[in-house]
Amino acid sequence: MIVVDVSHEDELVGSYKQRIETLQEERLADLKQLGEFHKLALEQVSNLTVYYPNARSGIKLPLRLPGKPSTEEELTEREKALIEKERQLQVKEAELVIQKEDLDHEKQKERTKWEEKERELKRARSETRLKEEFHSNELTYEKKHLQIIKAEIERMKEIVVKEQAELTLEKLSLAAEKAKLETVLKLQQSGNQNMSNYDLLQAQAELQAALSVAKEAQEAALAERRKMEQTRQDLEAITWQQQAKDQQLDNREKHIMNILQESEVKREEGLKFFEEARRMKTEVLEKQEELQGLISKIEMKEKEMAKERMELAKEKIELDRRKVQLDLVLPELTPAESLVINPPRNTGLGISHTNSYDTLGEDETSNLSEVRTQPIEATIIKEINTIIPSSALMDTQGT
Repeated sequence: MIVVDVSHEDELVGSYKQRIETLQEERLADLKQLGEFHKLALEQVSNLTVYYPNARSGIKLPLRLPGKPSTEEELTEREKALIEKERQLQVKEAELVIQKEDLDHEKQKERTKWEEKERELKRARSETRLKEEFHSNELTYEKKHLQIIKAEIERMKEIVVKEQAELTLEKLSLAAEKAKLETVLKLQQSGNQNMSNYDLLQAQAELQAALSVAKEAQEAALAERRKMEQTRQDLEAITWQQQAKDQQLDNREKHIMNILQESEVKREEGLKFFEEARRMKTEVLEKQEELQGLISKIEMKEKEMAKERMELAKEKIELDRRKVQLDLVLPELTPAESLVINPPRNTGLGISHTNSYDTLGEDETSNLSEVRTQPIEATIIKEINTIIPSSALMDTQGT
């Protein structure tokens, strides 16, 4: 019999919920940390602008690191990709939660079905056992009763045989007396004159006594015959009853055999059901292991995303600092030069740029995140190299 460990499954469900809550808390902590990095970046940009509001030289632009975003557009794309990954992970997590709930519901349904089938099988086994005991006891009683009846029949047969032997002896005795009387009568009819009257009277008395005895013997024989006939009829009735009992016992024996066969069939069905339940339990455990593996992958991906968010925050701070440095060292341009370096948007060659950083607030700081194309940045760096001496750049790098 399979016993499902409910407490173990509850512990697994609790651990899953606890891990999901932990992942959510870590995600919120990462978002808060990312917000702090943004705030720190804004403060650093503000400090640079306050201390060097109109600096034209003395700051060396940092070289571009390999694999780092050079523009806010590239950084924004990476942030979008990161947000999309996070959204996909949330969707995957929700799908896993739904899949786990469906799995738990299916497992509970199968468990209820298994318990109901087990109760039905136990009830059928109990009923079968009681029926077997009842029919076995009844069959034993009927066999004992049949043996008693057979013994009574044998005893009555012996009595009948004995009485028939006695009746035969009586018949032989009567036949002898009859022959004797016939002889006496013949002698009387022959007119034996030598016999005395006394002898005749004595012979006549003996004849009358013999006739009375013969008559009584005949009546006793008739009574005994009637008694034997009644005994024979009783034996026939008992025989018919015994045959009926035998037929009834045969029917009950067949019924018991049918019940035993049905019990065997139900037992085989129960074994098949237990095998099915064991197989389903194995599948459930495999699905739980698969779900655990997916949750572990989600945890690893979220950790990687948190690490990537940290790197993005650092890269954004670095990019903002480079932009501030770039804006600080740029010379003031005439409108014509500004049009050459920053053409209008409809030309598709670049994006407008502002030079005023004397007073920096939150609105002005947000303008630092405007995207600049790579050709314009290359042009600006070329202009800076022509304006700022290399020695000054080296001194700035040392500071």
